[in-house]
Amino acid sequence: MYTTVVTMERKLKKIKLVGCVHVAPQEYYDRLQEELAEGLVLYEATKSKDNTTANPSDLIKLYKIFGDMTGYVFQREGLDYSNPEWINSDLDMEVIIASDPNFKSLVESDLPKAVTSMESMDVRDIEKFSFIFKTAMKLIPIVKFFKLGKSSHSLIGLRNDKVIIDTFEQMVDHNFITIAYGEAHLGDFIKKFKKFGFEVTEKHKVCVGI
Repeated sequence: MYTTVVTMERKLKKIKLVGCVHVAPQEYYDRLQEELAEGLVLYEATKSKDNTTANPSDLIKLYKIFGDMTGYVFQREGLDYSNPEWINSDLDMEVIIASDPNFKSLVESDLPKAVTSMESMDVRDIEKFSFIFKTAMKLIPIVKFFKLGKSSHSLIGLRNDKVIIDTFEQMVDHNFITIAYGEAHLGDFIKKFKKFGFEVTEKHKVCVGI
C-alpha cells in the first residue's frame, strides 16, 4: 500500500498534498501521521450541517464494516484528529446530496442496502470478502473501489473547489498548508493550484507493506 505525497510552492507559500486510503492497517496511519506533522492540516470528512456524529452516514458505516471484517482500521479511527491545527475542509453531506440526484439515490437507497447486506454476512462470506479485499489493496489504492456512480468526477471537483478556497483563506495567516485527502483528489488539486502559480517541487510515495 502506498500514499502519494506532493509538495507545491509559490514564493514563500508551500502546499503539501497527502493522499489517503480510507481503510488500512494501523501501521499505515502511523506512517501517515508523520507526513501530517507539518503545517496547518485541512482534512477530508463529510458531515451534516449541524455537525452531528451520533448517526454516521451509511458510507462511514460501510468503511467501518470493511475495517472490522479485514482487521484493518477506518481512517477516522486510525489518525489522531485532536490537533487544533487540523481543520475539516469538506462540503456538508446535504450540499453533496443536493448537487446530484445520482448521489442522492446512492446515499438514500444503494448504501443502506449495502450496509444491510454486509451486516448479514456469515463467517464464511466474511473470510472470502476479507481475502478479496486485502488482495485488491495490494494492487491499487482502495479509493479506486469507491466510484460513486457517474457523478463521481463532478463531485470530486466540487469538493476540491471547497478545499482550494479554504487553503487560500488559511494562507492569510499561514505559509504552510497540508491537505490530507483521498488519492483520487490529488491530480485535480495539482492542476488547480498550478493555475494559481504553484509548481510541484517534490513528489514521493510512502510505502507500507500489507
